[in-house]
Amino acid sequence: MVEASNGAAALKLFQRHHPDLVVIDIQMPELDGFAVLRQLRHLPLMAPVIAVTAHAMAGDRERALAAGFDEYLTKPVEAARLRRRIAELLSGGHPASSPR
Repeated sequence: MVEASNGAAALKLFQRHHPDLVVIDIQMPELDGFAVLRQLRHLPLMAPVIAVTAHAMAGDRERALAAGFDEYLTKPVEAARLRRRIAELLSGGHPASSPR
């Protein structure tokens, strides 16, 4: 596991380490989660990307999924739910089409 303190660092780490999965906060300094996601999706190596955020307003989930996130979880994140979704996504499981 690698960890970044901001979006720009996260993008660099992704390019260097080629993770199997990315968990990213929507609100990060330098590059927010949406900006990082847009850049990740242009790279040849793809990995599921889970958005984690405090944004819980109507339409936020739909906007994140439409942008290309594979899952959208709101804080506080329930550890068991996060582990379950990671396992599903890494095994080729279903996309986040509805809240779970």
